[in-house]
Amino acid sequence: MHRDMKTTVLASCAVDVGYANVKYSSGRAHVGGQVEIRTGVFPALAPVLSNDGFQIRGDSPAADGTVVTLGGTRYFSGKGVHFHASGSEPRTVPSNYCETDEYMALLCGALHYIAKDAGANHSMVIETLVLGLPLSTWRQHHKALAARATGEHVLGTFGGGDLKCLVHVKHVTVIVQPLGALYHHGIGASEKPMAGWTMVVDAGGGTLDWFVSQRMQPNWPRSGAHNKSMLACCYAVADQINPDWKDQIEIVNRIDFALRNSSDHFEVQGVRYPLDKYRAAVEAVLRESVNKMMASVNKTDNLDYILVTGGAAGIFYTFLCDNYPNLKPVMHVDPDNLYANVKGFQIAAELVHEEVR
Repeated sequence: MHRDMKTTVLASCAVDVGYANVKYSSGRAHVGGQVEIRTGVFPALAPVLSNDGFQIRGDSPAADGTVVTLGGTRYFSGKGVHFHASGSEPRTVPSNYCETDEYMALLCGALHYIAKDAGANHSMVIETLVLGLPLSTWRQHHKALAARATGEHVLGTFGGGDLKCLVHVKHVTVIVQPLGALYHHGIGASEKPMAGWTMVVDAGGGTLDWFVSQRMQPNWPRSGAHNKSMLACCYAVADQINPDWKDQIEIVNRIDFALRNSSDHFEVQGVRYPLDKYRAAVEAVLRESVNKMMASVNKTDNLDYILVTGGAAGIFYTFLCDNYPNLKPVMHVDPDNLYANVKGFQIAAELVHEEVR
């Protein structure tokens, strides 16, 4: 660390790097007379920079983010990412996603906004950072992710890698993603953990995760994940019309928006595509993922509370209600499904920070 610079110290924060979006929390702040967890989101896209961005002004929307150099390659990460995207960015769901340089660039993008929220000018120390992984990859990759996220991260800007901020992360804990929603709903939003058997259904961009627990104590044999969720639904529609669209994030986002908002169509170049024509393809994806979940959970009679969360919570909730009407009385859609996990990560980070300290 540069000792001649004033260093901002942040006790705890959290980042949720997904396949569609990156969510982050930078601690708590006073909002409208209440103390709330401060959050933000940006697209999970980190394109390689082909030039130095010398034409980008500091006040331009294209400069909203950070430049990160990893393995000699420069990436852009942040809210202005669409000004740097090539228009053809394949989005896959590899099991080692968290070990890729793209993932690390996205994590650094989140650290950039956390530093901005904290008012850090040149250097920042994060004492406790909590990250999350799907249940299907946590056991194999959580230690490697924690090791790589710990230490110094150089957040740069345009113009030859000028230093924007140097972030030092002292301690990293990686938890399974649905546990975040459970922490948020069971601790952050109530005075005591939920009683009885609870299942969190986390419908994200790349994976459907399910987590069965009783008073925060997990039942691992009944919990799991499947690597088809909202992106797979969008790809199923694209495959029916133009498979090349799967690599075009803007088109995928239009399909995603239409599906999640129950629109009757989406539009590309002035052509309207009615979604009813592609419902069967979407339902095939939903059925495959839900069947995997139900086979793992086995009998559902003892479930007292089912929380459906994640960016695709609405579409999975509707499918479950239609196909498993007996579960409807105990199913609830998370009112804060976009940020529930990362807010729960923040609560976990605060608990871990107290424990470590």
